[in-house]
Amino acid sequence: MVGILMTTFSEKYGFWFCNGFTFASKTQALVYASKVKKPVRLVYHDPVWRSFNRSLLGRHTLDYLYKLRAQQLRDKYDYLILHYSGGADSNNVLETFIKNNIKLDEVCVLWPKALVDGKFYMPNINDRTAYNSWSEWNFAVKPSLEKLKQTNPEIKITVQEFLEDHNKIKIEPLFDKLRYYRPGVVMYNYATILHAQQSAHHNKGRVGRIYGIDKPLLAEWNNGVYMFFNDVPLSIIHESEAYPENAEAFYWSPDLPELAFEMAYKTSQYYFNNPDMRKFLWGNKANIDTKVRIQMQNDIVKRICYTTWDYRFQADKPTNVAKKDKWFWFFSNPDLAKLIDTYTSEIKNRMAGISDEFLDIESPDTFGVKTTITDLFFVRSL
Repeated sequence: MVGILMTTFSEKYGFWFCNGFTFASKTQALVYASKVKKPVRLVYHDPVWRSFNRSLLGRHTLDYLYKLRAQQLRDKYDYLILHYSGGADSNNVLETFIKNNIKLDEVCVLWPKALVDGKFYMPNINDRTAYNSWSEWNFAVKPSLEKLKQTNPEIKITVQEFLEDHNKIKIEPLFDKLRYYRPGVVMYNYATILHAQQSAHHNKGRVGRIYGIDKPLLAEWNNGVYMFFNDVPLSIIHESEAYPENAEAFYWSPDLPELAFEMAYKTSQYYFNNPDMRKFLWGNKANIDTKVRIQMQNDIVKRICYTTWDYRFQADKPTNVAKKDKWFWFFSNPDLAKLIDTYTSEIKNRMAGISDEFLDIESPDTFGVKTTITDLFFVRSL
């Protein structure tokens, strides 16, 4: 078997490497790795991070670098769309454009209409578990959109339905466009495709889609702090067929490597000054539950990196392998039975041939592939 070279997806969004071959599909990479019994790693602009001049760190505020990145995107595209979730990452991007008076053309929210209409859950501001993620619409997203409509009416607001005409969704070809399979990834990408098809952006010149990806990931190793990237958030990014390579990770961009490094550097200073908190770093040998480690790193980064974060309602990250804690309504909705059956069948078919060492298995019907990471890139000594 030979490696699958970049076709539908370019190296801009990363690729997987195993035994000398590159793969556009993670599933194909893992099937091959299972046969040759070799490890798989994510490659995401590694030369950029390895060659970065770390003497630049600490010279600029993050807000200044956010402004540079926003202007960089404005200069690159004729029409800019921000994919907005209401969380700390995308909200900081929105606030960066607004407070620096940099034109943003559109804010697009990908959200299931049934949940916008109040089905399947009861809004609860006191419940921060992933099962209550959809309350973010009521307490974070909707208020932000209403405020934006008043303060910046020039910005178009689009709320894109996730499952429009769900009986017409062709799962198989949709899976062929994806590199990584989870319910959220599949549905987010489907909704993005719909938005691209339904919006007449072809008359607006070069269109850019901005994603708030992502917070720095930090590991402790050899008495130092290192940053790395993983394939879960990068797989949310979807390039449209009409505009190849038009999707932009706001924070994890090789076009402004100082931004990702500075976010990592500022956060690493926190761990340097608070040794008792180093137990939450990846690679630290403390007996910390993975779910707790993920959530703590997430919370620490929001406090340090985003002066725009107002501590609005935000649920914890999903931790179930299939994200059934967040997507409970998707799997339990009888109206979606046909779609769910097809989705589950596709998952099982595409996971066939992958060794258990690459899988997260919670039950015979709940499993997925493990997260794959890049090499580690040195930030600072501890």
